[in-house]
Amino acid sequence: MLSRVWSVTRGVLSGLGTGAWEQLRRLFVVRRFRLMTLMLLAAAWLGMDIYANLVVQRIPVAVVDLDGSHVSRTLRTYLRSARDLRMVDEPIGSLRQAEQMMVDGRVSAIVLMPSDLSANLKRGRKGEVVVAVDGSNILTGRNAYKAVAKAVGTVGAGVQLSVAGKLGARGDEQLARVVPIAIEDNPSFNPATNYAVYLSPALVFFLLHVWVLLMAASMFLPGQGPSGAPQTLGAAASVWTIGTLLGMLFLYGLLPRQHLWPAASPAVMTAMIACWVAADVTMASALMVLLPSKLLGLELTVLLGMLSLMLSGLTWPSDMFPAHLRTVAAAVPFTPFARGLRTALQQPVELADLRPRFASLATQSAVFCAMIAVGASLRALAGRLRRGAA
Repeated sequence: MLSRVWSVTRGVLSGLGTGAWEQLRRLFVVRRFRLMTLMLLAAAWLGMDIYANLVVQRIPVAVVDLDGSHVSRTLRTYLRSARDLRMVDEPIGSLRQAEQMMVDGRVSAIVLMPSDLSANLKRGRKGEVVVAVDGSNILTGRNAYKAVAKAVGTVGAGVQLSVAGKLGARGDEQLARVVPIAIEDNPSFNPATNYAVYLSPALVFFLLHVWVLLMAASMFLPGQGPSGAPQTLGAAASVWTIGTLLGMLFLYGLLPRQHLWPAASPAVMTAMIACWVAADVTMASALMVLLPSKLLGLELTVLLGMLSLMLSGLTWPSDMFPAHLRTVAAAVPFTPFARGLRTALQQPVELADLRPRFASLATQSAVFCAMIAVGASLRALAGRLRRGAA
């Protein structure tokens, strides 16, 4: 009896080792797998370079100054000194010329200072500055508008201070009249409003997410993967190991290029990445085993992988999703991982603080394992029926 148990155990262990080694060998020997890994590393590196400037700067702006007064010249000086803006050097003599520049894509905003700007201010009337932004790109449009509005507000406050002084107000009384309520900005976790802080990690780990799904799905393609449950489990362990190591490489080797270091400890980050990669491997395996067609399983795996970044809620608030999309997002492992990653990058959290994220990943993995068991049972039953019919 013991010899039989030992023989079975030895066979299982041998299958696990063989499956793990063969899958690892395929990653480095098979040409397409090698190219996929190189493409992952190259795409992650280049993706970081997209946000190399960290913030949006030097948005081209056309200024149409029809007033030519001290106030309009002061406003132009403020606009020229704004980090976010770049006033075009081309002389602009009319609004139509500026509008054509926006149509041609040469500027993202137009600032029109009408000819009666300073006259209205001197007579105690409201001075108006017209700002038009190119809304086809919301990011540059809103940043340009915000920078222009800040410059106009600063110059406007200066004009009011001057008027208040002429009316006899002194010292702090002038400022209290002009700015009765002051706003102090405090953008928590990202004081520099740095786009790389929340976009770079999402991008590089999304690429890794797709790679892990494809590697796991490839185990089930006809004639290309392991044979038997022990070898398949060993191959899955190999994909999990390489995926986790690549995740740690991205975290501590790639993100620091953008001056991003996790606030949480390496132990917390390792646990999070390992659990996420395990859930990814089980998801791809479940789809490949449960669905009747390997091609359909691969296509659905790729589809969910490519939609994961949008479904995660990192690029658009998930509470704005329709209910059915929120349900799909909750079933994809990248969603809890990405949200937990954002927290761990910003705050020195412990494992207990991320319990909801780990619970989501554990639940997903359990459901995927159940799907694998059902799919394997159905395939075994179908095989017996075919043999019986033959």
